[in-house]
Amino acid sequence: MKFANRLLATVCALALLFSTAMPSLAADDASGSDARVSVEQSGAEEDESGGTPSYYEYLRQYQDTARPAAAWAVRAADYIEDRGAEVEIGSYEGKEEVVLWISQEGTLTWQVEVPESGLYNMALVYAPIALKGNDIQLSLLVDGKLPYTNADSLSYPRLFRDQADPDAQTDGRFEIDSQGNEVRPDAVEIFDWQTYETIDSKGAYNGPLQFYLEKGTHTISLEMQAEAFALEEIRFYPASDTAAYEEKLAEWEAQGAGDSSGYYQQYEAELMETKSSSLLFPTYDKGSVSISPSNPYVTLYNTVGKDTWDTVGQEITWRISVPEDGYYHLSFKVRQSDKRGMYSTRSLYIDGEIPYEELGNIRFPFKDGWYMQTLEDENDEPLKVYLTAGEHTLTLRVVTGDIADILRRVEDAVAELNQWYRQIIMITGSNADSERVTIDTNRDFLLDQKIPGLLDGFQSIADSLSQALDEIEELYGGNGTAASLLSEMIAMLNKLIKRPDTIAKRLETYRGNVSSLATWVLEQREQPLQMDYFVVYSPDQEEPSAGTNFFSQVAYRAQMFYGSFINDYNSIGGSASDENGEPLDVWMSTGDLATVGVSTGRDQAQLLKRLIDDMFTPDTGVSVNLSLVNNSTTLIQATLAGKGPDVALFVSEDTPVNLAMRNALVPLDQFEDFEEVTGQFMDSAMIPYAYNGHYYALPETQTFDVIFYRTDVFEELGLEPPETWDDFYALISTLQQSNMVVGIPEAQRIFEALLYQNGGQFYTDDLSQTTFDQPESLDAFQTWTDLYTKYSLPLVFDFFSRFRTGEMPMAIMPYTQVNYLEVSAPELKNLWAIAPIPGTVDENGNVNNTETSAGTASIILANTEQPEVAYEFLKWWVSSEVQGRFGVEIEQTMGASARYPTANVAAFDQLPWSKSQSESLKAQWEKVTDVPQIPGNYYITRNISFAFRAVVLKNQNERETLNKYNKEINKEITRKREEFGLNG
Repeated sequence: MKFANRLLATVCALALLFSTAMPSLAADDASGSDARVSVEQSGAEEDESGGTPSYYEYLRQYQDTARPAAAWAVRAADYIEDRGAEVEIGSYEGKEEVVLWISQEGTLTWQVEVPESGLYNMALVYAPIALKGNDIQLSLLVDGKLPYTNADSLSYPRLFRDQADPDAQTDGRFEIDSQGNEVRPDAVEIFDWQTYETIDSKGAYNGPLQFYLEKGTHTISLEMQAEAFALEEIRFYPASDTAAYEEKLAEWEAQGAGDSSGYYQQYEAELMETKSSSLLFPTYDKGSVSISPSNPYVTLYNTVGKDTWDTVGQEITWRISVPEDGYYHLSFKVRQSDKRGMYSTRSLYIDGEIPYEELGNIRFPFKDGWYMQTLEDENDEPLKVYLTAGEHTLTLRVVTGDIADILRRVEDAVAELNQWYRQIIMITGSNADSERVTIDTNRDFLLDQKIPGLLDGFQSIADSLSQALDEIEELYGGNGTAASLLSEMIAMLNKLIKRPDTIAKRLETYRGNVSSLATWVLEQREQPLQMDYFVVYSPDQEEPSAGTNFFSQVAYRAQMFYGSFINDYNSIGGSASDENGEPLDVWMSTGDLATVGVSTGRDQAQLLKRLIDDMFTPDTGVSVNLSLVNNSTTLIQATLAGKGPDVALFVSEDTPVNLAMRNALVPLDQFEDFEEVTGQFMDSAMIPYAYNGHYYALPETQTFDVIFYRTDVFEELGLEPPETWDDFYALISTLQQSNMVVGIPEAQRIFEALLYQNGGQFYTDDLSQTTFDQPESLDAFQTWTDLYTKYSLPLVFDFFSRFRTGEMPMAIMPYTQVNYLEVSAPELKNLWAIAPIPGTVDENGNVNNTETSAGTASIILANTEQPEVAYEFLKWWVSSEVQGRFGVEIEQTMGASARYPTANVAAFDQLPWSKSQSESLKAQWEKVTDVPQIPGNYYITRNISFAFRAVVLKNQNERETLNKYNKEINKEITRKREEFGLNG
């Protein structure tokens, strides 16, 4: 196979690694550089390693460049080259001759004539096209090359608006449910044209990104990474600084501006005009009578933000109106109780522009409760904003603020520390069986001699972190998590520099500190803020206060206490009285990713209730009582006691057969259109829900494994993801020679995959016995255990942490980890990928990548008096329309990490996967099968685990052990079949 000769290549790769010094962090004082711009240059020089420079390096090179005077633009329709973009030129949302780009891939190139050399900002004039609801993701190339690394992933937001309910009698607020609670409105996308400046989507830099363009002819290319949009033009305008407050005030006064008078208007923050993300939904706070509005008995969506309004670039826009020209003050009632000892930061735009510099960096400090933040100068005097009479828009955008540059330097340090760590463990090794690094601490590995540049690298990092620490202490004071983490890392680096012979001994602490720093950077990029309302008022009006009358608050709390006895908290939204018959009782089981492969809770239940009220009940006339129950065990107990619901959702994979063999479920294949309904799923999704010739459930979710691998590490070592298990074993050996480790969870599904790939099966055809005494099963079991005995893979590991450092550059994990990595490790963007699990080569040379899956399902309980109605509900729930909408909206509510692993193939296509991710996952999905569920199934799972541990932990013989437990398993299966009358 192609990995058979990997050893020689690895030795060469390692020799190259060790012969090349690591790059040091550059000094951070841009003013200390004597570099000047050469007039012949049309782009940035490459960095020291010969690659694309960082944005910081790019700006250092052009910091003394003269600013151009004029703005210019290029029409999108005038592109000169289309490489795989498959665009059309047409009309869209009121504009003619615009580019319609819907292929989610490809590159468009324009030839431009730059009138004057200098640094430019870039903005796109675009309108989103309906697709999957994500931000538009592009890369920018100048003359066919990335100008800097940050230009590889540019993000342009969509626009959303909360859907109004024309029938709701709520004085312009939100719909009311049957219990008197406000219903959170749906976010609907609007496809208006917008002009959006190009910013750093990670928040490492404040303000618009800058691009150096030399006078003359150049090409500008946009490469599509995700989503679809219409593009009218690309605008370039001179990069310039926003005027300071005093300067802007003087400009206004020269134009005759003066104070307004007599105006005071409160605007509810939850009543937004537009927002850049569907995650920016109204929230509620019942904790105080001072919240506007408040009600002790029912839920009112009376605030916006907190942990959903924390991502750089997110914007909320409100429409305001003032009666006369003049100066106005602005005050915001907010709560910022998440970033202890630190600020959350916003930029304020009036009619799309920041009026003056101070409003580009508004700090909201940490406080435990609600407070009023008036925009003030350094002397605590209210800032003035000039507004003309009439309507305006007021926008607050999330920015990283003063800490942006600090975070960028710490993140760079973390990246270098991880690279040094990987080089160190290539020599010292690490323990593959736990998260603790265990090496020979009595040995001096001479790391400072074997890894050129190591100590100089440590010194450069320590200097950079020391500068960051000084700036943090100046900003926030010397106490807090940041100061502690940085001080600890600096102290450790200094000790390692003085005593390099202790590096191996301190390696575990080193890794822990680096991980803590990486997490801290991620957390500090978040800028959470919750807002109740804001006030626009004339200078002659009294400044607003967030205070609460003590006695009013006591009375409010007493009313809340009383209300706790009369409200039903298990019922989701309640149900209106059913005029057409008995309401359908539906239970929704809670669950988490670890147990059922999908996370479910109150947020999901509230969304489902809203879908029911919006779609199912109006179409069928059937009311639904939706309740949230702890788990499938609660359902089983209630059902066997005769107190179960009509329908249960999100039950675990083993529950349907467990209930069906007790005659507690309605067989679904008795309904005429059953085959049509099940045609929406992969055949494998139905396997676990068959019992004794009938099917008893419809699948909701289905998850399976893929390979995750670090593309940067693989490129360094000259590796490719394995296609077969032989490739996989060779790759394990290669990585282990570099003291890296591969992760495969201690999970039965790996044994199942190996068994099915080798042509075996779990049970005899009549499902009366297991086949674990057959050669295919014995071979699969030995292969499975060999992964941990012969190849020393870890039984337990922290995939996220080890994958993040690169210590575990490859692992087989459920595909749901894709979004967790994208959200929780943004620094790894474009540094990892997924691939199908390894396969077994058959006699014809074909690679068999078969594996099994996990999932949840919906069932109808046998005690229902409305089986036909219940079946109609199940069909509605698992349909592509509803599953797709549920998946999209739950992600809009909870973020990308909550992406829903639907079993409906058409619904999967509606979720915001990138094109490459979707193609990879669907290719593997085609190879998925599953294991039938039978009476006594729990006993099989338990004893396979016992057999596995006896071999791996106690060194027992594989074949003898599996045969021993197989006999026990078959005894229990026979007993269960007799108990349920399956033996004739």
